[in-house]
Amino acid sequence: MMVHVQAHLGLLVSLLDGPAPDSLRCRVASAAAEAAGFTAWSRYDLGDLYTTGHCYRQAAAAAKESSNIGLRSYILGYQGLVAQAQNRPASALGLVDEARQTAQGSVADPTRSWLTALAADALARVGRSREALAALDTARSLLAGQDSRTDEWMYDFDEGDLAIHAGTCLLTVGQPESAAAAFTDALHLLPASCERRGAEIQLGLAAARLASGEVEEAQRLTLTSLATFAARGSVAGLQRVRELRRTFQARGYVRAAAVIDEKARALGAIQA
Repeated sequence: MMVHVQAHLGLLVSLLDGPAPDSLRCRVASAAAEAAGFTAWSRYDLGDLYTTGHCYRQAAAAAKESSNIGLRSYILGYQGLVAQAQNRPASALGLVDEARQTAQGSVADPTRSWLTALAADALARVGRSREALAALDTARSLLAGQDSRTDEWMYDFDEGDLAIHAGTCLLTVGQPESAAAAFTDALHLLPASCERRGAEIQLGLAAARLASGEVEEAQRLTLTSLATFAARGSVAGLQRVRELRRTFQARGYVRAAAVIDEKARALGAIQA
């Protein structure tokens, strides 16, 4: 699939290098920004950080040329997600703040809800818990009160997606029981076909269960997520498993950490 996506992006970028009427050029630039953003996120999941950075620079440049302010905010939001996943909380918050400022008045309520949920998580990770919880409430209100307007480039952000962000935020601010409830809701709302997304939610739920002292359940969920990430070749997912495995170890659950290591070796995934 990535070969076709890369070819599609290359075609769009080549079209931008040639002359075209302004109206057509804006449409091509918008399409190029979307394609570059998708490629960047996909490459990040595969562990290709160089291409991730290159494609996000392409996406930002194309979004700027398209004059689509909302699309630019969307790209910035995803850059914030990557920074967050790379444990760069200050950078993530800066990118998300820029995305929200850029989006003012130019995006639909579901997109505003998504950006606000990103802000809640970013604020939680820099220790601004009260602001994080307030942002989470705002994200919920925006999604609940949304009008019929949509952004064509925005994915279908719904209650299940918001529940994932809520779980992450609540876990970070030290509310593991509430986080577990949010992650459980997200799993119930997730379509059965979304296995990789399900693995992300299960890993979040595992972290919440571990924080509540439910070690066996946390271990079971971690092993399930590990198997899915390994099968999908998700480098980013496996990295998250490694991080949680270190948490098991740090809290004295040495046997659980060893079981995760054994499973990783059996699946051909390197664990450390």
